[in-house]
Amino acid sequence: MSNTDRLTIDFARFQPEAFARTLTRGSRGELDAIVDGLPDDIAASVVGRLPASLVRDLLAGDPEARSRWIVNATPNHAMTLLTYLPREMRLGLVNDMPAGTRKRTLQRFLSYPAHSVGTLVSNEFAAASRGKPASEVVSELKALVEPVTVVVHDIDGRYLGLMNPQRALVGEGRGTVGDYLERIDPLLAESPLSEACAARQWSRSPVLAVVDHDRRILGVVSSDRVLTAVAELGLQPEARQAVLADLVELYLGVLARLLALLLGSRKAR
Repeated sequence: MSNTDRLTIDFARFQPEAFARTLTRGSRGELDAIVDGLPDDIAASVVGRLPASLVRDLLAGDPEARSRWIVNATPNHAMTLLTYLPREMRLGLVNDMPAGTRKRTLQRFLSYPAHSVGTLVSNEFAAASRGKPASEVVSELKALVEPVTVVVHDIDGRYLGLMNPQRALVGEGRGTVGDYLERIDPLLAESPLSEACAARQWSRSPVLAVVDHDRRILGVVSSDRVLTAVAELGLQPEARQAVLADLVELYLGVLARLLALLLGSRKAR
C-alpha cells in the first residue's frame, strides 16, 4: 500500500459511494493506484460500489489484493465481492481465512449458492444511469449485432429497473433513459432456483436483472437459462408446467406489446 493522505482515506471511509463515483471519472491507471493506496477494509468497501465490469476486472487482476480485501472487509462488503467470483474461488478464499466470526458468517453465506440464481449470472447486458440521454443508448443498441438487456441504475449504482428499448426506438431516443424505465423487480443472487423459476416478473421480461443484498447489479439471467438449470436439478413436473405456462404468457405479452407499438407508429404517420 502506498502513502495516501489522511483526507483521501477519510473521504473513502465516510463517503464510499461518492468516492467510488469520483474514481470512475479518472483513468484506469489512476483508479488502480488510488485503490491500492487505501487500507484493505476501506478498499473493499469502495471496490464493491464500482460498476460491475470494473469490480470484475479488479478482482481478476491481483490475486493478493483480492485476498486481502476479502479477508479484511466487513462481512457485508466481503459478501458483495465474493458474489462476483466463481464458486470454487469463493470457497477457497473463505476456507483459507483465519478461524473466527467473519469466517463463519461467510461460510453460511456460501452454503446456498450452488442451486441459486447467483450461479447463473451473465454479464451480457448494458448498464445505463437513469439520467443518461436515451439517444446515446439507442445508438449503442443499433451498433450491436445481438440485442442486449439495458439495466437501469441510480447515481449510486443501485438497480432501478429495465429500459424498454422498443419504446425508445419509437420515440427516436428523445428524453432520458428514465423516461423509458420499467420498474421490474430483480432477482436476488441468493434466491433458490426453485423460487426464481416461479417469479411473476417473467411475465414482463424474458431477462431479469440479478442483484446482491444491497441491490447492486451483478448481471442478468434469462428465463431459458433458469428453466434449463431447474430441469437439470430434477424439478417436479408440476413446477415445470407452471414455469412453461408463465413463459407462454410472457411470449403472448411480448407479441401484444409489439403489435401495439407497430399500430402506434402507423397512427403517428
